[in-house]
Amino acid sequence: MKTYIISLVLGLMAAAGWSQQEGEVVVPLSDRGEIGTLEVDIKRGSIQVTGTDRSDVLVKYAVIKFEDEEHGDEEDGQEDEDTEEQDDLAGLKKVTKPNFSLEISENDNEVDIESESWFTAIELIIEVPHDFNLSLENYTGRSIKVENVEGELNLESYTGSIDATHVSGVVNASTYTGNLTITFDQIKADQAMAFSNYTGKIELTLPTDYKADLKMKTVWGDIYSAFDMNVSQSPTTLKKMEGDNFKLSTDDWTKASINGGGPEVMIKNFSGGIYLRKKT
Repeated sequence: MKTYIISLVLGLMAAAGWSQQEGEVVVPLSDRGEIGTLEVDIKRGSIQVTGTDRSDVLVKYAVIKFEDEEHGDEEDGQEDEDTEEQDDLAGLKKVTKPNFSLEISENDNEVDIESESWFTAIELIIEVPHDFNLSLENYTGRSIKVENVEGELNLESYTGSIDATHVSGVVNASTYTGNLTITFDQIKADQAMAFSNYTGKIELTLPTDYKADLKMKTVWGDIYSAFDMNVSQSPTTLKKMEGDNFKLSTDDWTKASINGGGPEVMIKNFSGGIYLRKKT
């Protein structure tokens, strides 16, 4: 068992309204003969992961701190508050500096990358072996991008798009704001998958011979498919008695199968369309 840990605490000097620091770290794997896992959890920023022929993990990071932008439309009294703040700071020098923390660790082929910084954005560009499991999560800021990786991929963003191309295996992905686009080379048989979004489109490109049972829903949008499919179940009304209470609800999922059916694939959207394309 090996454990590899590097902790970075970076003091960022403001200059011309922004500041930046960047670097890279090579993380060795304990056992290259076994498939590894990359887990990334950052609060603000973007994540890009590419599968390569390397036998370790390369992490490149760039840290950027943007000063708050001035708003053109100020509320009543805002100018007076700004003037008062300037008076309070007269003759004083700022001594605090924004800090950024990043921790990278490896234990038994599991590489963990974490940052708890909310006000400083980080851009991560990571190279992993082609066969690697991924668990990527960012909360706010920018996008998650994955390319040329085969494994179990769990991708989650709150305010940002998700774009995965030339991926194989199993993917589960969700975002709140932004487009969700997944292009598969191959999909592992007999494995369920789930995709969800709130604002933005969901676009899946699937192998032409992929077999699946689809459970789909979009509130404000439409569903489009390049696959021939028959809707196997129309929305139904569900009635349930709970003691003396009566509950009536509508199951408004669209259910269909492609290529004879297979594992369930759940696709849920609120404000945006669902697009199913064939891989060419």
